[in-house]
Amino acid sequence: SAETILEANPDLDAIYGVNESSAMGALSAVKARGLNTLIVGVDATPDLLSSIKDGTQIKATIAQDPFQMGYIAMELMEKKLKGETIEQHVTAPIDLVTAENVQKFIDREAAYGTGQ
Repeated sequence: SAETILEANPDLDAIYGVNESSAMGALSAVKARGLNTLIVGVDATPDLLSSIKDGTQIKATIAQDPFQMGYIAMELMEKKLKGETIEQHVTAPIDLVTAENVQKFIDREAAYGTGQ
């Protein structure tokens, strides 16, 4: 847990949370200790986006785009069913969300029906 990590490393400058819950847990642990530790997470959840917008220690998150991931998967499935060759490696968009562009992702998630 972030508490255990901070206990063993009280002078830690940054924490990377591999998902929303680990980043928010790190934020809770950092606040409880009164530290100014930088936190970066993964996911474009309402809590992470709000925390970035509000200027907490969560300074960034890596945002996947599940809508586009699903859309790309369906396009590939359609090609495969038609007997077309599909690429072995296909990427979906990911973005770094910071205070400078967080509103764009709040708006995107709201349009997807998953936002605040």
